[in-house]
Amino acid sequence: MTDPLVLLGITGLFCLLNLLALGSLLRRDESVRYFLAANLMLAVAILGFCLRPWAPAWLSIVLANALNLAGHAMLVLGCQCYFARPLRVWRLLLPAVMALLIMASFYYLRDDYPMRVLASSLYCAYASLCIALTIGRYWPRERPRYSYAFTAGLAWLCTGLHLWRGGSHIWLLSGEHAAAEANLASMVFVTIGSLLMPAVSVGLIMMVHDRIAARLEGIASRDYLTGTLSRRAWMQAFEASLQLGSQPLSVAVLDIDHFKRINDRHGHAAGDAVLRQFAGLAGTLLRHEDALGRLGGEEFVILFERTEPATAHRIVQRLRAQVGDSVCLHGEQAIRCTFSAGIATHQPGERAEQLLARADAALYRAKQAGRDQVIRDEAAWAG
Repeated sequence: MTDPLVLLGITGLFCLLNLLALGSLLRRDESVRYFLAANLMLAVAILGFCLRPWAPAWLSIVLANALNLAGHAMLVLGCQCYFARPLRVWRLLLPAVMALLIMASFYYLRDDYPMRVLASSLYCAYASLCIALTIGRYWPRERPRYSYAFTAGLAWLCTGLHLWRGGSHIWLLSGEHAAAEANLASMVFVTIGSLLMPAVSVGLIMMVHDRIAARLEGIASRDYLTGTLSRRAWMQAFEASLQLGSQPLSVAVLDIDHFKRINDRHGHAAGDAVLRQFAGLAGTLLRHEDALGRLGGEEFVILFERTEPATAHRIVQRLRAQVGDSVCLHGEQAIRCTFSAGIATHQPGERAEQLLARADAALYRAKQAGRDQVIRDEAAWAG
């Protein structure tokens, strides 16, 4: 049968490999430093366990177990940091100190290996349970669930395994001739545990990579200046709505009036401030289901899904009044602006570019009529 020291050595090697992977992510997410510290502590703890036949007890039992408990606590803190939850340090520190005192007393006061295993296993089970519950409660539902389900599932498995390990040692060693069975149980635990703990760290690394991917997707889908949907992201949402049949569906194309004049008179920085303020006002006034995007320059577009044409028109009119009444403060300059808008409602069999063309034509009529007004396409009201 494989030597437990070899399995522990393999686990330590996996922890070191995870350290290398986490090191490349250190500046990508604040939680990584906790995961990095956890793997470092676990690797050193495993080294202490491997030195047990030769090293003094304070090193191979007390210090090694202290690092093992601290490593598990760091994994929990890393999960709490990842999901921006309050760091419950005392809820982890007090049980860890109690477990360590129990283990030390059952060596120095009375040598009782099963009780040391029980104390260590209960704390590790507690930490694994905290990880599983934190991920299960707070994982972002809009993201792919694989990395979160993978890590939480392994944490649940670790919880059960630690409880089984602690209970099995107490139960098996309660008999007179159960040492062999206890050693077998310990071997099974070491074998499975040597794979599970590095796998949990791999799952946490996968979660960090998912967050990085979400940030990159957000950068790609958002306009860098206004924070609204980019042209490409808005068009994708628009075409998806048409395919899903989210009717009635209306589109409003908006254009800041005399924007070139604002740039020429107040400067391009002031023009950028006007665009940002407009996007902020629109984001506050529009409903959660309305999609605001920037087509380019001073031109914006709003997608109204499952919205009656009269409702879409009323929302844009309210936004027009809000923008007209507001003042954009840029340095010592107070800038007022208005916008013109054209609204079109989807007709059966109409393609995306045809609907946008009708909304754009309505916008042109609004500008021709004197600006600072909302014109609806006549086709939307033919019925």
